[in-house]
Amino acid sequence: MRRLCLLSILASTFAPFAATQTFKNFESAQLRPIAVSFDGTRLLALNTPDRRLAVYDLSNVDRPWLLREVQVGMGAVSLRQRTANEVWVVNNLSDSITVVDIKQGLVVDTIQVQDEPYDVVFANDPHTAGNPQLAFVSLATSKQIVTYDATTRQAVGAIAIFGEEPRALATDGEHVWCAIHHSGNGTTVIGENVSGHRQTSPTPGLPSPTFDIAKLVTASTAVQPDFDVFEIHLNNQTVTAYQGVGTTLFDLAVHPVTKDLWVANTDAQNTLTWEPHLKGKAIQSRVTQIQRGGPTITPFPIDANPTVATALSQPTSVVFDPSGTTLYVAAFGSDRIGVMDLQGNITARVDVGPATTVDPANKRGSRGLAHHPTQARLYVLNKLNSSIRVINTHVTPTGGIELPLAHDPTLPGIKAGRGFLYDARLSGNGTMSCASCHIDGDTDGLAWDLGDPLGGFVNVWLADLMTLAQLHPMKGPMVTQTLRGLGGTQPFHWRGDRPTLGQFNIAFQNLLGGTQLNTPDLALLTQFMSSVEFAPNPNRNINDTLPPGAAAGKAVFTTMQPSCASCHDIGKGGTSGQIISTLTGANQPMKVAQLRNIYKKQGRTLVNGQRTSGFGMLHSGEVDHPMQFLQRFFSNIPPADQAALRDFVLAFPTGTPPAVGHSMTLTPGNYAGPAAANFLSLMFGEAAAKRIDLIATGQLAGLQAGLLYAPTAQHFVANKVSSQTLTLADLQLLFSLGQANLTFIGVPWGSGLRMALDRDLDGTLDGDEGMVRYGTSTPAACAPVSLTANSTADLGNAEFAFVGTGAPLSTTGFMLLGSAQTSLPFIGTTLLVSNYASLPANSDASGTAVIPFAIPNDPLLSGASYYAQLFFPLTHACAPSGLVASQGLQITVDA
Repeated sequence: MRRLCLLSILASTFAPFAATQTFKNFESAQLRPIAVSFDGTRLLALNTPDRRLAVYDLSNVDRPWLLREVQVGMGAVSLRQRTANEVWVVNNLSDSITVVDIKQGLVVDTIQVQDEPYDVVFANDPHTAGNPQLAFVSLATSKQIVTYDATTRQAVGAIAIFGEEPRALATDGEHVWCAIHHSGNGTTVIGENVSGHRQTSPTPGLPSPTFDIAKLVTASTAVQPDFDVFEIHLNNQTVTAYQGVGTTLFDLAVHPVTKDLWVANTDAQNTLTWEPHLKGKAIQSRVTQIQRGGPTITPFPIDANPTVATALSQPTSVVFDPSGTTLYVAAFGSDRIGVMDLQGNITARVDVGPATTVDPANKRGSRGLAHHPTQARLYVLNKLNSSIRVINTHVTPTGGIELPLAHDPTLPGIKAGRGFLYDARLSGNGTMSCASCHIDGDTDGLAWDLGDPLGGFVNVWLADLMTLAQLHPMKGPMVTQTLRGLGGTQPFHWRGDRPTLGQFNIAFQNLLGGTQLNTPDLALLTQFMSSVEFAPNPNRNINDTLPPGAAAGKAVFTTMQPSCASCHDIGKGGTSGQIISTLTGANQPMKVAQLRNIYKKQGRTLVNGQRTSGFGMLHSGEVDHPMQFLQRFFSNIPPADQAALRDFVLAFPTGTPPAVGHSMTLTPGNYAGPAAANFLSLMFGEAAAKRIDLIATGQLAGLQAGLLYAPTAQHFVANKVSSQTLTLADLQLLFSLGQANLTFIGVPWGSGLRMALDRDLDGTLDGDEGMVRYGTSTPAACAPVSLTANSTADLGNAEFAFVGTGAPLSTTGFMLLGSAQTSLPFIGTTLLVSNYASLPANSDASGTAVIPFAIPNDPLLSGASYYAQLFFPLTHACAPSGLVASQGLQITVDA
């Protein structure tokens, strides 16, 4: 009944928001999503799709219990602990660092950084008085590491990194290492019109191609040095680059004694020609050791003699046990953890899901690892099913409990379909998946010759010639295309030879060496692949306008004759979907290419005579940059117009407005400054233009709060039906009184109600989810004991627990749980619970107590209320009876 009443209220109060609720899938590439605190008492995990940092109690290392969650930025990919209570979360989509006080469960600051941050580490500066601690942040798009004073959180320097997408970082305090994600393998192409390279068909009855193709070659190391890992020496400020580590690098681990580096990576075999030769062996998964004294670089394949039952595919995380005798490897594609000795031998394997079942719809996706600093326990963050697996690493590692994260807003169809992209068990030998090249639904930055001399001709319609053309099955090298933003852009592939996503099914057989998907599974994969979105283009202004040069370029793009926009439709991501003949210089028909990720394809551009990637623009990757394309094919355009077109193409809209993810934390110390005023003015405008929903999350008057801005009414709606709406003036008053701490963030338009007010969209606002404080606690001067809960009291919530904070440290107390409330004197306190039972409550060294209270999935409990109060012994002048108490907490079980 309670829910029906609230639903009727919601229907009228939140009508402007409710009809448009949606979930945007950005498929963020988690890098370091899980960690154990320095003292081993807390487990920290990122719930990326729900935009939260989850904090768990590890009093029982085999059974983590959720304490609290903190809302962070969008696309949270990495976390790193700085002090006992301070954790930095790297938000890839928001282009920010969220600084979290995990004891308070509060965001204390948001640091806005440049595009696509991925990781952060901390090390002291040996050259500055007092050796201040520095934060090193890797930035993929600008190819640099920016340093921040970790205390003031101000940028103090930058280190250029000559590689495509610097991501993973590691440190031993004297050095900082950076792994290049798209480090490449030294391959590049000679353009098809200068290579003179023509393939000969080895198949009787199949005529040889009549066109020249680009030629895959190994580049000169003088021009393309292929740097994989960079070592920054903090003492002498020098940078050393290591080569020969791998093609795609995911993670770094530093040996605790030798300080050698161990790198999780894959190695691409793209020098092999044709799909039949690459079948089931296009990618090798490895861990590479860098013995820094030499350096000696030794790759250890982890998929030798592979089978589906034993292979370890796509290693995304590596971590040592505290002694450094064992390395653990998360095989994301295999749902498996590899156990490795220091000689590179795999000594054991632990499955995080069923060992023998191939079930992509329920794939776990083991993505991140964290080992306890003193106990033989390994914690695995599973990205695809949003869970944590506990593994006992003593002697023979074994899998323990699997805990679901509190809430995953990913739509069921997306969750069920994404495993088909990532599951290496669908290949014939378990070594590769579609995502081995389409990494995290994107690209590997390489070109592959996936022609098939055993294949047949494909007929396509040429829009420019109004006729059918035959595409030869031997097509030459073509760069891996992104799988982002596919909705409405068919036909697919460079040549448009796959009219629908369903026609990729043959790749499971011909390239992966497995079997094709059945019709229902193929439909799930198609639904998932159609959902993945592009991130915002960093070359556009936050309000989605263009810088002057790009604005001039858009005018040229749309008005020149023939118009670029007539083929590269801006509304369709830069493509018309048409297949044309050879108007752009290609020697075979090509589909009009989309333009949304051109800004990320600049690695072939020469910088001081060197380049970071062997592949650039066009199907073959042979064009270095947009200006080279324009000068080659549109030399009649004035140079100024060419430059303007370049600027526009590099700022081409991706479909996601730049204000999505843009955020700022306002506190009593900064709310009245010009930066806050400018930020809010900008974001109010973006919300009014319906490019974003503007939300705010944090604390008001000491309680968790969520707010959603209503542009028409120009006020914020709170996440409690009983709360009045708040204007900006109301919030500013609360800030001035020290009663507000809020992080404002732009989220995709149509998702604000879910992200700020009703997390699970069940019709009950988050602030009304069956939890009410009542009564008063013992005065804070004595002991600020407070009682709350870790999640909502829903039927079947096995993870529900009461959480006490502010208790005397490391003390045994008790919680009274009853069926009614009262208010009676009780041993120097006020008893707020009647008809009660007593449960033990043990606080830890930080004064936190967890009292598990799993709620059965029993419909008879729906609507039942329980009342709880926490008590601890304390010898203190303000507790003459030797007892302190919390306020009361009422929970109501919800269906």
